[in-house]
Amino acid sequence: MKTANEIISFLKSWEGKKESDNSYLEIINIYNSAKPLPRNYKLKKTDNWCAAMISAAAIKLGYTDIIPIECSCGKMVGKAQKMGIWQENDAYFPNPGDLILYDWQDNGKGDNKGWPDHVGMVISVNDGKISVIEGNYQDSVKVRTIPVNGKYIRGYIIPHYDKTETVANANANADAEIQKTGVVNAKRGLNVRSSAIKTSTNKLYAIAYGTTVTIFGEQNGWLHVHVKNRADGWVAKEYITER
Repeated sequence: MKTANEIISFLKSWEGKKESDNSYLEIINIYNSAKPLPRNYKLKKTDNWCAAMISAAAIKLGYTDIIPIECSCGKMVGKAQKMGIWQENDAYFPNPGDLILYDWQDNGKGDNKGWPDHVGMVISVNDGKISVIEGNYQDSVKVRTIPVNGKYIRGYIIPHYDKTETVANANANADAEIQKTGVVNAKRGLNVRSSAIKTSTNKLYAIAYGTTVTIFGEQNGWLHVHVKNRADGWVAKEYITER
């Protein structure tokens, strides 16, 4: 099985590897071992290595069919687009295991459309904050915490991990298994956490005001809901009025 938990644990084992003591070279060497090597380019010690870190983990774990490997953030996004796993909306509510791309030239106005400069992997999302493990962050593997829909977010790559673990975890962690209906009471469309249990190929990113949903479970202030003919997703409890 290919799971978000496994690759996150693997990346966290690299936390603290850095340029000053050359411990980061383990990552570079794994990336350069890829066959075929993306664009036949062998990464140099002086190159940026954030994308190479994600790629090296995918190479080591055998996840290269669900995570595009590259040493260029822009080329990684291009591959993700061809794989159908690129999420352009930087207001998307990510899941652990998603890749987050940054653009340091973002002016903070509107949806960021610039060239991606940096990448990391989401390891947790709590209270509107995203924790991300990144390579080449201050010349080392470190964790950064940023707000959801914060400045500099370019978009997300969403690998298709095996669903079995996701479904099991959703059921095991639910505070209650309930089945009833509710109506979205927001005055605007909702940004919705990525589907925990997908029922179609499309994820549930937004729900319009007045939409009727079926409520299947509750977890830490979030309701697991289903919209007819669309995928399941998680919505903040405050936005749903139960019928």
